[in-house]
Amino acid sequence: MEHYQFIAKRIEDLRGITRFCRGLEAPKDKNILEAFTSLAVFVFEVFELPISHHNYIASELGLKECIAQKMMLNELIKKYDTTIGDFDIERPLRGVEVFFSYGKPEFTIEQLDELNYRIACLHVLIGDRVYARNYLNTISK
Repeated sequence: MEHYQFIAKRIEDLRGITRFCRGLEAPKDKNILEAFTSLAVFVFEVFELPISHHNYIASELGLKECIAQKMMLNELIKKYDTTIGDFDIERPLRGVEVFFSYGKPEFTIEQLDELNYRIACLHVLIGDRVYARNYLNTISK
């Protein structure tokens, strides 16, 4: 398995878990939003946006289409730093996943380690949120 396939699969698996994590809202779940933003910013700064999926990625991230990658990065930071209320993380994660499933980038072992770390941080936060919600639901019955 190529490195880009490995990263795409990890993000896809994380997206699957987010389906059990509905009802996210800022500022209560700000740590999840910050972890996602950290991952997305790293990906935007390090990897080239696959031109074939430029507008699709923008759409999944809830950004304007037909703008340059640097402008998308600025919009991304602004959007997620100012998010208040309900938010969904599954579609934005799909936007990040496309960098790897269609872009097929080359990267260093350091970049792979950094990606793994950021994905793991987000995975733990979402897993904790899902576990806490399910645990609280079983206690209240």
